[in-house]
Amino acid sequence: MMQNMKHASFACICASLNAERLEREILILTA
Repeated sequence: MMQNMKHASFACICASLNAERLEREILILTA
């Protein structure tokens, strides 16, 4: 159970980091 929680939070962090990078790239492209 603990392993699943850790994996889920890691995936969540990765997803948020990817979203930030995408937003930045979009801002750069549209600037």
